[in-house]
Amino acid sequence: MLTMRMLKKNKQKLYYATYSEEVPIYETDADGNIKYTEVDGEKIPIPIGKVAGYNEPVTFYANIAMSGGESEAKEYGFDIGSYQAVLITADKSLPIKETSRIWYQNEPQYHKDGTVNGDSADYSVLAVKTSLNGMKYLLKKLPKGEN
Repeated sequence: MLTMRMLKKNKQKLYYATYSEEVPIYETDADGNIKYTEVDGEKIPIPIGKVAGYNEPVTFYANIAMSGGESEAKEYGFDIGSYQAVLITADKSLPIKETSRIWYQNEPQYHKDGTVNGDSADYSVLAVKTSLNGMKYLLKKLPKGEN
């Protein structure tokens, strides 16, 4: 069944980005410019928190199905409402992990500083399962708000 799902005509263009590290967020003014404070004669940005950072998104082709299923729910230990899509690929070399982001309907977006906006992704990877002929990923839809 996995082989049939990986027919070339069923593959769609997607992007993935792997987690890199936490990125600091700095206080900004009304124009979006970073605010600075002076400490011992040196100007430093004012930190207000951290967000997950992601590596540059990479294009890949795979089959994505917009439904959960009882067999996946039992196999992964998640109930059907925990995920919204299943991604299947024969490429077992992809570095996609539970911390990765997937873009399907949207293009990757970037912050003003040029870093990847992981929240612009359509999905986060909930679980990864290897098989003899490929990889299966359970995907959780990310909420869309102000990015």
